[in-house]
Amino acid sequence: MELSGFARLVGVCPLAGYVDNPYQFKRRQVPVTVEKSLTMIMELPELEPVAFDFAKGKKSKHSSVDDFFKRSQLLSRDELAASLLIPSKELFGSSLKENVPCVGCRRSMEQLFNKMRDQHLTGAFEPLVITGHSELSLTHHYLYDMRMMHSLLFVYGTKLNELIEALHKNKKNKRCALHSLDNHRAKQISTWIDVWDAMDMSCREEVTLVSAAGLLTTTENYLRKHRFCGECKNKVMRAYNLMIGEVETKDEKGYCASLYEGIRKCPHERHLHLVCDTAYIGGLISRAEPDLNGIRRERHAKTIDIAQEEMLTCLGIYVYNRLNAIWQVLRTEEQTWLLLFHVGVQRLQKAFEMALEAKQGMSKLEQVCEEINEAERAKQERRALKKQKRKARKKEQGNDGEWRHGGTERRVARNQMRVSWRTRRKR
Repeated sequence: MELSGFARLVGVCPLAGYVDNPYQFKRRQVPVTVEKSLTMIMELPELEPVAFDFAKGKKSKHSSVDDFFKRSQLLSRDELAASLLIPSKELFGSSLKENVPCVGCRRSMEQLFNKMRDQHLTGAFEPLVITGHSELSLTHHYLYDMRMMHSLLFVYGTKLNELIEALHKNKKNKRCALHSLDNHRAKQISTWIDVWDAMDMSCREEVTLVSAAGLLTTTENYLRKHRFCGECKNKVMRAYNLMIGEVETKDEKGYCASLYEGIRKCPHERHLHLVCDTAYIGGLISRAEPDLNGIRRERHAKTIDIAQEEMLTCLGIYVYNRLNAIWQVLRTEEQTWLLLFHVGVQRLQKAFEMALEAKQGMSKLEQVCEEINEAERAKQERRALKKQKRKARKKEQGNDGEWRHGGTERRVARNQMRVSWRTRRKR
């Protein structure tokens, strides 16, 4: 099986929360809190089964599958289901620290596990499933399909080490790149397009919904950073009020309406709607790129049109920061899901092997006991045969003794007769 693509953001949960207003989660979908009041739906790609091409002479794979089938027949359906039921205490035990050195990853894995259990996201982790009793197992489709189980346990069960090595390129630091402090300091401007392409239209519309309060905070930080003078600061704040619709544009001298094209104002709701166009969003972020790269210089806004351009820069900073934060959350949640998935598959593989070894161990023990009993019976038979032989030999020896004893008496009698005869003759 291979992962077909990367995680995507495919929807937005209701503002009231997905507990009160339940969202109908589909297979391999997980809620992701990207902001305090914004939760999106992350969808992981499906697993593609590994196709074993036996026609090309790959006998090693064929033999491994046949061996797996033969060994799995040692377990009944109930024994197989019971062996592939991993409690969370075993899953997140001391061995997890050895497999996953990053403490941030381990905490995120446990949080994701608890979230899927508490919210009953039964399809979020397929083909694995998390029960209400904090146990990890397989879906019925994989549990009783030996070919699918073999592909899952013995293909994905070996990929955890590869994933860990890819995440920990810096051997000196036990934390992964996403959980290290350096990741929050450095900014890669190109990340926005990655997360933008991973969003569907509903998520893009939510991201381009600009809060007036959030934009005001970004603008104040921008003015403070570049040390605008009082007059220029007032001009920029005037351009901000024109952008959000608090001031009528027709009464403003020097106002350039074309600069604010692509922005729809909602003054009563105090937010803005931006055009969900990749080129337009890219243009805003390009304006903000010097500031995002840390370039500091004294700036001025003596006219209202220049102040409008400064506001477009602030808008670009706001949009980029939001997209970058979502990119961080998406990559972290995807990495956490993959780690939990691979750790779970590896743990299920070990549990399956241990169940087989225990079953085979009992069979071997019974065989050894039978061999011992057979040897004991043969030994007893040999002893009985020897005993019979000894009895027969003693009997034969007894008969020989009697014959020999009788011959001796006759010889004695003959000798006595000879002696008596010789005595009488001498007389």
